[in-house]
Amino acid sequence: MHASYTSPEKERSLFNVLVSFPSSQERDVLASIASSPSDVDVKGVEVAATCPCLLPVQPVTQKELAMEFSTNDEEHFLKFGVLISPKGSTTNSDHTISALRSLVQTHCDAADEALARRDITGTNETFDFREISSRGGKRFDQILASGIAKNVDTDFVCMPPSKAVDNDGVQALVHLARNAAWIPLADSLLGKDEWRCQCSAVYSRRGSPDQRWHSDGAHVQAGAGYFTEDMPLSGMGGEGEATPYAVCVFLALDACGPSTNGVGATSFWPGSHAREQLVGFGAFADAMDLSVEADLNPGGFVVYDYRLLHKGMAFDEHARTCDGSNQRSLIQFVYHKTWYKERRNYGQHSLFET
Repeated sequence: MHASYTSPEKERSLFNVLVSFPSSQERDVLASIASSPSDVDVKGVEVAATCPCLLPVQPVTQKELAMEFSTNDEEHFLKFGVLISPKGSTTNSDHTISALRSLVQTHCDAADEALARRDITGTNETFDFREISSRGGKRFDQILASGIAKNVDTDFVCMPPSKAVDNDGVQALVHLARNAAWIPLADSLLGKDEWRCQCSAVYSRRGSPDQRWHSDGAHVQAGAGYFTEDMPLSGMGGEGEATPYAVCVFLALDACGPSTNGVGATSFWPGSHAREQLVGFGAFADAMDLSVEADLNPGGFVVYDYRLLHKGMAFDEHARTCDGSNQRSLIQFVYHKTWYKERRNYGQHSLFET
Protein backbone atom coordinates (compact mmCIF):
# COMPACT_ATOMS: atom_id res chain seq x y z
CA MET A 1 0.00 0.00 0.00
CA HIS A 2 1.22 3.45 -0.95
CA ALA A 3 0.17 6.36 1.32
CA SER A 4 0.95 10.07 0.93
CA TYR A 5 0.85 12.59 3.75
CA THR A 6 1.98 16.13 4.55
CA SER A 7 4.80 16.55 7.04
CA PRO A 8 3.79 18.59 10.12
CA GLU A 9 7.32 20.04 10.33
CA LYS A 10 7.57 21.15 6.72
CA GLU A 11 4.60 22.95 5.25
CA ARG A 12 3.51 21.74 1.81
CA SER A 13 6.04 18.88 1.88
CA LEU A 14 4.60 15.59 0.65
CA PHE A 15 6.01 12.25 1.74
CA ASN A 16 5.21 8.75 0.49
CA VAL A 17 5.08 5.75 2.79
CA LEU A 18 5.18 2.22 1.38
CA VAL A 19 3.77 -0.48 3.63
CA SER A 20 3.65 -4.24 3.03
CA PHE A 21 1.24 -6.31 5.11
CA PRO A 22 -0.85 -9.52 4.95
CA SER A 23 -4.30 -9.09 3.38
CA SER A 24 -5.84 -10.32 6.63
CA GLN A 25 -4.63 -7.08 8.28
CA GLU A 26 -6.00 -4.72 5.63
CA ARG A 27 -8.92 -3.53 7.77
CA ASP A 28 -6.62 -2.73 10.72
CA VAL A 29 -4.11 -0.90 8.51
CA LEU A 30 -6.81 1.25 6.89
CA ALA A 31 -8.30 1.99 10.29
CA SER A 32 -4.91 3.14 11.57
CA ILE A 33 -4.46 5.46 8.58
CA ALA A 34 -7.96 6.87 9.05
CA SER A 35 -7.21 7.64 12.69
CA SER A 36 -3.95 9.48 11.97
CA PRO A 37 -3.06 12.38 14.32
CA SER A 38 -4.67 15.70 13.48
CA ASP A 39 -1.33 17.26 12.54
CA VAL A 40 -0.78 14.63 9.82
CA ASP A 41 -2.80 15.33 6.70
CA VAL A 42 -3.24 12.10 4.74
CA LYS A 43 -3.65 13.00 1.08
CA GLY A 44 -4.49 9.57 -0.26
CA VAL A 45 -4.01 5.84 -0.09
CA GLU A 46 -3.25 3.70 -3.12
CA VAL A 47 -2.80 -0.05 -3.51
CA ALA A 48 0.53 -0.32 -5.31
CA ALA A 49 0.51 -4.10 -5.72
CA THR A 50 -1.07 -7.28 -4.46
CA CYS A 51 1.22 -10.25 -4.15
CA PRO A 52 0.95 -13.79 -2.72
CA CYS A 53 3.63 -12.90 -0.16
CA LEU A 54 4.99 -9.90 1.70
CA LEU A 55 6.92 -7.51 -0.53
CA PRO A 56 10.39 -6.20 0.43
CA VAL A 57 9.69 -2.46 0.41
CA GLN A 58 12.66 -1.00 2.29
CA PRO A 59 14.58 1.39 0.00
CA VAL A 60 18.30 0.56 0.09
CA THR A 61 21.26 2.44 -1.37
CA GLN A 62 24.53 1.04 -2.71
CA LYS A 63 26.30 2.54 0.30
CA GLU A 64 24.08 0.55 2.66
CA LEU A 65 24.98 -2.61 0.73
CA ALA A 66 28.72 -2.00 1.00
CA MET A 67 30.75 -5.08 1.85
CA GLU A 68 32.69 -4.52 5.08
CA PHE A 69 34.92 -7.63 4.91
CA SER A 70 33.96 -8.38 8.50
CA THR A 71 31.71 -10.73 10.46
CA ASN A 72 28.83 -8.32 9.80
CA ASP A 73 28.76 -9.29 6.13
CA GLU A 74 26.94 -12.59 6.66
CA GLU A 75 24.07 -10.96 8.57
CA HIS A 76 23.69 -8.21 5.97
CA PHE A 77 23.87 -10.73 3.13
CA LEU A 78 21.16 -12.94 4.61
CA LYS A 79 18.94 -9.87 5.04
CA PHE A 80 19.41 -8.17 1.67
CA GLY A 81 20.71 -11.02 -0.52
CA VAL A 82 23.36 -8.75 -2.06
CA LEU A 83 26.56 -6.91 -1.07
CA ILE A 84 28.67 -4.58 -3.22
CA SER A 85 32.37 -3.69 -3.27
CA PRO A 86 32.64 -1.00 -5.97
CA LYS A 87 36.43 -0.79 -6.02
CA GLY A 88 37.21 -4.42 -5.23
CA SER A 89 40.27 -5.41 -3.22
CA THR A 90 44.01 -5.92 -3.58
CA THR A 91 43.46 -9.50 -4.78
CA ASN A 92 41.94 -8.03 -7.96
CA SER A 93 45.15 -6.43 -9.24
CA ASP A 94 45.55 -4.72 -12.62
CA HIS A 95 47.61 -7.70 -13.79
CA THR A 96 44.84 -10.10 -12.78
CA ILE A 97 42.15 -8.05 -14.51
CA SER A 98 44.29 -7.81 -17.66
CA ALA A 99 44.83 -11.59 -17.71
CA LEU A 100 41.10 -12.18 -17.27
CA ARG A 101 40.25 -9.76 -20.07
CA SER A 102 42.55 -11.68 -22.43
CA LEU A 103 40.98 -14.97 -21.36
CA VAL A 104 37.47 -13.65 -21.97
CA GLN A 105 38.41 -12.21 -25.36
CA THR A 106 39.88 -15.56 -26.44
CA HIS A 107 36.67 -17.34 -25.50
CA CYS A 108 34.47 -14.67 -27.09
CA ASP A 109 36.38 -14.85 -30.39
CA ALA A 110 36.20 -18.64 -30.45
CA ALA A 111 32.46 -18.59 -29.70
CA ASP A 112 31.79 -16.00 -32.41
CA GLU A 113 33.62 -18.13 -34.99
CA ALA A 114 31.81 -21.31 -33.93
CA LEU A 115 28.42 -19.58 -33.97
CA ALA A 116 29.12 -18.14 -37.43
CA ARG A 117 29.84 -21.65 -38.74
CA ARG A 118 26.31 -22.51 -37.63
CA ASP A 119 24.91 -19.34 -39.28
CA ILE A 120 24.12 -17.80 -35.88
CA THR A 121 24.99 -14.11 -35.72
CA GLY A 122 24.35 -13.80 -32.00
CA THR A 123 22.38 -10.57 -32.41
CA ASN A 124 18.86 -11.58 -31.45
CA GLU A 125 18.82 -15.36 -31.71
CA THR A 126 18.06 -17.48 -28.68
CA PHE A 127 20.39 -20.44 -28.25
CA ASP A 128 21.64 -22.77 -25.53
CA PHE A 129 24.81 -24.81 -25.87
CA ARG A 130 26.78 -26.70 -23.25
CA GLU A 131 29.41 -23.93 -23.16
CA ILE A 132 27.40 -20.78 -23.94
CA SER A 133 23.84 -19.47 -23.88
CA SER A 134 22.24 -16.25 -25.06
CA ARG A 135 20.69 -14.05 -22.38
CA GLY A 136 18.59 -11.78 -24.58
CA GLY A 137 19.61 -9.47 -27.43
CA LYS A 138 23.42 -9.12 -27.66
CA ARG A 139 23.99 -10.59 -24.17
CA PHE A 140 25.81 -13.88 -23.56
CA ASP A 141 26.98 -16.23 -20.80
CA GLN A 142 29.95 -18.47 -21.65
CA ILE A 143 31.39 -21.01 -19.21
CA LEU A 144 35.16 -20.76 -18.69
CA ALA A 145 35.75 -23.45 -16.05
CA SER A 146 33.81 -25.56 -13.57
CA GLY A 147 34.35 -27.87 -10.63
CA ILE A 148 36.83 -25.56 -8.88
CA ALA A 149 37.25 -26.58 -5.24
CA LYS A 150 39.18 -24.90 -2.48
CA ASN A 151 41.90 -27.51 -2.07
CA VAL A 152 41.48 -30.24 -4.70
CA ASP A 153 41.43 -30.46 -8.51
CA THR A 154 39.57 -33.75 -8.98
CA ASP A 155 36.42 -32.09 -10.43
CA PHE A 156 38.12 -29.24 -12.30
CA VAL A 157 37.17 -28.82 -15.95
CA CYS A 158 38.63 -26.16 -18.25
CA MET A 159 36.19 -25.35 -21.04
CA PRO A 160 37.22 -24.88 -24.69
CA PRO A 161 39.01 -23.17 -26.28
CA SER A 162 41.24 -23.06 -23.16
CA LYS A 163 42.80 -26.49 -22.63
CA ALA A 164 45.59 -26.03 -20.10
CA VAL A 165 45.85 -24.62 -16.61
CA ASP A 166 49.19 -23.02 -17.49
CA ASN A 167 47.32 -20.27 -19.36
CA ASP A 168 47.81 -16.99 -17.45
CA GLY A 169 44.10 -16.21 -17.59
CA VAL A 170 43.07 -19.65 -16.33
CA GLN A 171 45.60 -19.41 -13.51
CA ALA A 172 44.26 -15.99 -12.52
CA LEU A 173 40.70 -17.32 -12.67
CA VAL A 174 41.36 -20.33 -10.46
CA HIS A 175 43.44 -18.28 -8.01
CA LEU A 176 40.63 -15.76 -7.58
CA ALA A 177 37.99 -18.47 -7.29
CA ARG A 178 39.92 -19.90 -4.34
CA ASN A 179 41.45 -16.82 -2.68
CA ALA A 180 39.44 -13.68 -3.49
CA ALA A 181 38.24 -11.25 -0.84
CA TRP A 182 34.72 -12.71 -0.97
CA ILE A 183 35.85 -16.26 -0.04
CA PRO A 184 35.36 -15.84 3.76
CA LEU A 185 31.72 -14.94 3.10
CA ALA A 186 31.24 -17.88 0.73
CA ASP A 187 32.85 -20.21 3.29
CA SER A 188 30.59 -18.88 6.03
CA LEU A 189 27.43 -19.30 3.96
CA LEU A 190 28.19 -22.61 2.22
CA GLY A 191 30.84 -24.31 4.37
CA LYS A 192 34.62 -24.14 3.95
CA ASP A 193 35.01 -27.44 2.09
CA GLU A 194 31.44 -27.85 0.91
CA TRP A 195 31.37 -25.81 -2.30
CA ARG A 196 32.37 -26.02 -5.93
CA CYS A 197 32.73 -23.01 -8.22
CA GLN A 198 31.74 -22.52 -11.84
CA CYS A 199 33.18 -19.50 -13.68
CA SER A 200 31.78 -17.88 -16.79
CA ALA A 201 32.17 -14.76 -18.89
CA VAL A 202 28.98 -12.69 -19.00
CA TYR A 203 29.20 -10.04 -21.70
CA SER A 204 26.89 -7.52 -23.33
CA ARG A 205 27.51 -5.68 -26.57
CA ARG A 206 26.49 -2.17 -27.58
CA GLY A 207 22.79 -1.96 -28.23
CA SER A 208 21.82 -4.68 -25.77
CA PRO A 209 18.49 -3.75 -24.10
CA ASP A 210 17.38 -4.06 -20.48
CA GLN A 211 16.79 -7.62 -19.43
CA ARG A 212 13.62 -8.77 -17.74
CA TRP A 213 13.75 -9.32 -14.00
CA HIS A 214 14.76 -12.88 -13.18
CA SER A 215 16.59 -15.08 -10.69
CA ASP A 216 19.48 -17.32 -11.74
CA GLY A 217 18.45 -20.15 -9.44
CA ALA A 218 15.14 -21.53 -8.25
CA HIS A 219 13.97 -21.95 -4.68
CA VAL A 220 14.78 -25.64 -4.74
CA GLN A 221 12.36 -28.04 -3.08
CA ALA A 222 12.09 -31.78 -2.62
CA GLY A 223 11.41 -33.38 -5.97
CA ALA A 224 12.58 -30.36 -7.99
CA GLY A 225 15.47 -32.35 -9.44
CA TYR A 226 18.25 -29.98 -8.35
CA PHE A 227 19.89 -32.33 -5.87
CA THR A 228 20.52 -36.01 -5.27
CA GLU A 229 18.14 -38.26 -3.36
CA ASP A 230 20.65 -38.81 -0.58
CA MET A 231 20.79 -35.07 0.15
CA PRO A 232 17.17 -34.04 0.82
CA LEU A 233 16.26 -30.56 1.95
CA SER A 234 13.46 -29.30 4.15
CA GLY A 235 12.19 -25.85 5.01
CA MET A 236 12.29 -24.70 1.39
CA GLY A 237 8.79 -23.27 1.22
CA GLY A 238 9.92 -20.04 -0.36
CA GLU A 239 9.39 -17.92 2.73
CA GLY A 240 13.00 -17.09 3.43
CA GLU A 241 13.77 -19.79 5.98
CA ALA A 242 16.20 -21.59 3.68
CA THR A 243 19.88 -20.64 3.81
CA PRO A 244 21.66 -20.13 0.45
CA TYR A 245 22.63 -23.16 -1.58
CA ALA A 246 24.48 -21.01 -4.12
CA VAL A 247 26.17 -17.61 -4.04
CA CYS A 248 27.10 -15.66 -7.16
CA VAL A 249 29.85 -13.06 -7.65
CA PHE A 250 29.97 -10.57 -10.52
CA LEU A 251 33.54 -9.30 -11.01
CA ALA A 252 33.62 -6.25 -13.31
CA LEU A 253 36.30 -6.20 -16.01
CA ASP A 254 35.08 -2.80 -17.23
CA ALA A 255 33.77 0.24 -15.40
CA CYS A 256 30.00 -0.11 -15.46
CA GLY A 257 26.90 1.37 -13.90
CA PRO A 258 24.98 4.66 -13.70
CA SER A 259 28.15 6.80 -13.65
CA THR A 260 29.42 5.47 -17.00
CA ASN A 261 27.00 7.33 -19.28
CA GLY A 262 25.28 4.43 -20.94
CA VAL A 263 27.54 1.41 -20.40
CA GLY A 264 25.08 0.05 -17.86
CA ALA A 265 25.52 -2.71 -15.29
CA THR A 266 23.13 -4.93 -13.30
CA SER A 267 20.20 -3.87 -11.11
CA PHE A 268 19.27 -5.86 -8.00
CA TRP A 269 16.15 -5.93 -5.82
CA PRO A 270 17.47 -6.28 -2.25
CA GLY A 271 15.47 -8.73 -0.17
CA SER A 272 13.82 -10.45 -3.13
CA HIS A 273 15.78 -13.67 -2.55
CA ALA A 274 13.69 -14.67 0.46
CA ARG A 275 10.39 -15.57 -1.23
CA GLU A 276 9.86 -17.51 -4.42
CA GLN A 277 6.43 -15.91 -4.95
CA LEU A 278 8.18 -12.63 -5.86
CA VAL A 279 9.23 -14.03 -9.25
CA GLY A 280 7.31 -11.98 -11.81
CA PHE A 281 7.01 -8.91 -9.57
CA GLY A 282 10.23 -7.18 -10.65
CA ALA A 283 8.30 -4.35 -12.27
CA PHE A 284 7.14 -3.39 -8.78
CA ALA A 285 10.76 -2.73 -7.79
CA ASP A 286 11.11 -0.38 -10.76
CA ALA A 287 7.84 1.42 -10.09
CA MET A 288 8.60 1.96 -6.40
CA ASP A 289 12.32 2.74 -6.93
CA LEU A 290 13.44 -0.23 -4.82
CA SER A 291 16.23 -1.52 -7.07
CA VAL A 292 19.95 -0.74 -6.87
CA GLU A 293 22.08 -0.62 -10.02
CA ALA A 294 25.65 -1.50 -9.08
CA ASP A 295 28.27 1.14 -9.95
CA LEU A 296 31.61 -0.66 -10.30
CA ASN A 297 35.21 0.08 -11.24
CA PRO A 298 37.25 -2.64 -12.98
CA GLY A 299 37.94 -5.16 -10.23
CA GLY A 300 34.84 -4.15 -8.28
CA PHE A 301 32.34 -6.88 -7.53
CA VAL A 302 28.86 -7.79 -6.35
CA VAL A 303 28.05 -10.85 -4.24
CA TYR A 304 24.44 -12.00 -4.37
CA ASP A 305 22.18 -14.91 -3.48
CA TYR A 306 21.51 -17.11 -6.52
CA ARG A 307 17.76 -16.65 -5.92
CA LEU A 308 17.86 -12.82 -5.90
CA LEU A 309 15.84 -10.99 -8.55
CA HIS A 310 18.03 -8.88 -10.84
CA LYS A 311 18.35 -7.71 -14.43
CA GLY A 312 21.13 -6.62 -16.76
CA MET A 313 20.80 -3.00 -17.82
CA ALA A 314 21.06 -1.69 -21.36
CA PHE A 315 24.39 -0.91 -23.03
CA ASP A 316 23.58 2.20 -25.03
CA GLU A 317 24.22 2.02 -28.76
CA HIS A 318 26.47 5.10 -28.62
CA ALA A 319 28.33 4.31 -25.39
CA ARG A 320 31.83 2.86 -25.04
CA THR A 321 33.70 1.24 -22.17
CA CYS A 322 36.67 3.11 -20.66
CA ASP A 323 39.05 1.44 -23.15
CA GLY A 324 36.79 2.18 -26.13
CA SER A 325 35.38 -1.34 -26.45
CA ASN A 326 31.89 -2.14 -27.67
CA GLN A 327 31.64 -4.99 -25.16
CA ARG A 328 30.91 -4.85 -21.42
CA SER A 329 32.40 -7.88 -19.69
CA LEU A 330 32.38 -9.44 -16.25
CA ILE A 331 33.38 -12.75 -14.71
CA GLN A 332 30.66 -14.66 -12.92
CA PHE A 333 31.73 -16.97 -10.09
CA VAL A 334 28.94 -19.30 -8.95
CA TYR A 335 29.73 -20.99 -5.63
CA HIS A 336 27.33 -23.81 -4.89
CA LYS A 337 26.87 -26.71 -2.52
CA THR A 338 28.52 -29.87 -3.83
CA TRP A 339 25.15 -31.59 -4.31
CA TYR A 340 23.73 -28.86 -6.53
CA LYS A 341 23.55 -29.57 -10.27
CA GLU A 342 23.02 -26.71 -12.75
CA ARG A 343 20.25 -27.77 -15.14
CA ARG A 344 18.47 -24.65 -16.27
CA ASN A 345 20.92 -22.08 -17.63
CA TYR A 346 22.77 -23.98 -20.39
CA GLY A 347 22.12 -26.56 -23.10
CA GLN A 348 23.23 -30.16 -23.59
CA HIS A 349 25.01 -30.04 -26.96
CA SER A 350 28.48 -28.61 -27.53
CA LEU A 351 28.98 -25.53 -29.66
CA PHE A 352 32.51 -26.60 -30.59
CA GLU A 353 31.92 -30.28 -31.39
CA THR A 354 30.57 -31.21 -34.82
